[in-house]
Amino acid sequence: MVQLVRKRSKSDLDSIVEDMKYTARILAGGPDERGEKLLKASGFFLVVPDPTMISTSIGLSMIATGKILMKRRKKGVKDYVEKSITEMRYLEELVKELI
Repeated sequence: MVQLVRKRSKSDLDSIVEDMKYTARILAGGPDERGEKLLKASGFFLVVPDPTMISTSIGLSMIATGKILMKRRKKGVKDYVEKSITEMRYLEELVKELI
């Protein structure tokens, strides 16, 4: 097992870690990952020298959009399961009242 890990390159391990993070995010939900990508990409537009300030305004709008997306919470499998359990409890109470 240790030899297999040593033979893998850093990019392979990084891709495995990213896949694990993505799977965890799908299960638990959480902030929108597009926001993180926008924040990382906005740095390029902020460091480009531009006399017309177009790239700077693009970078700032990317930062604002990224922060808004990160505040928005995506529902995960856990949230859908909790919702289904709540609905089942409600239906169970309704059936008990009818009987």
